[in-house]
Amino acid sequence: MELVDHMKENIANLRQLQSQVLDEELIKWKREQQLSGNGVPMQSNLNTIQEWCELLADLIWTTRQQVNNVARINTKTIVELRQPHLAEMLDEMSKQVVIISEQQAQLLLKSETQAGKGKQPVECGDILNNTGSMEYQPTSRQLSVSFR
Repeated sequence: MELVDHMKENIANLRQLQSQVLDEELIKWKREQQLSGNGVPMQSNLNTIQEWCELLADLIWTTRQQVNNVARINTKTIVELRQPHLAEMLDEMSKQVVIISEQQAQLLLKSETQAGKGKQPVECGDILNNTGSMEYQPTSRQLSVSFR
């Protein structure tokens, strides 16, 4: 429970920080921007606020990943402790993916709209090396996975 309490405290701090940056500093900058038209010198810098927003986004993303990891650990533990026969079924369900061609996608869309159901896609073959770790690139703020 200590971990959960720390995470709750962290989330509350992030909310407070987000409110300070977006509700106070950004609004203050907007007001200074308006007043600068009348010759009042600006004290705030938009680049600084942008950096704060980017750092805040990174902190929120990291916290979200940590919460999801704790939830996954908790879910996995419950499945393994209470219903071990479900673990294999859940694991198998998460791996089933079918890639279809553009033509198959168009036919599927047409048939779903006309009949309410789609046809089963034709399998084109197996994909080798079909797993990978998703990585977050903080500089570009993008998620990526490489399949080789």
